[in-house]
Amino acid sequence: MELSTSIEQLESSAIFKDWRISHTDSFLAHAFVMFDEANADIWQLGFFSEQNNLMTTFLVEKTEIKIIPDQEVLKSDAAILPLKVADVRISSLEAMHKAQNVLKKEYSAELPLKVFFILQQLKDGAIYNVTFFTKSFKTVNVKVSAVDGSIIHYSLSSLADFS
Repeated sequence: MELSTSIEQLESSAIFKDWRISHTDSFLAHAFVMFDEANADIWQLGFFSEQNNLMTTFLVEKTEIKIIPDQEVLKSDAAILPLKVADVRISSLEAMHKAQNVLKKEYSAELPLKVFFILQQLKDGAIYNVTFFTKSFKTVNVKVSAVDGSIIHYSLSSLADFS
């Protein structure tokens, strides 16, 4: 299921319409999906309220929508920006293929176990942020422009670096 379909499904649902009544200041901040068998068609759509510093996440599946109640957002220097869905011209599958090509070309020894995929708005535009967790306990991160599909950045980090 593509992002636009998930957003349409969410916005037409009663659960979202009821929530929206008391969350008029919240905006779509991110879309998250994992590309594994169990989660491939479940989009997590996060709506952020600057006023309350809270994120509400909706799990959008083919036949069901669930809400994860408001959660506090960790403070960061980076502002959370509204996702400009109209600027997203590259499909999630196209972005995934581009990220996989970077993985194969630049880090061919790294074998992915899990893939996390988030679409978010950064100051430079809408970005697909793809992270591969590998068998060697490393992460490969690839940022793909959602506007034109260009590779903006890629890097390899050891999970030990995060401790």
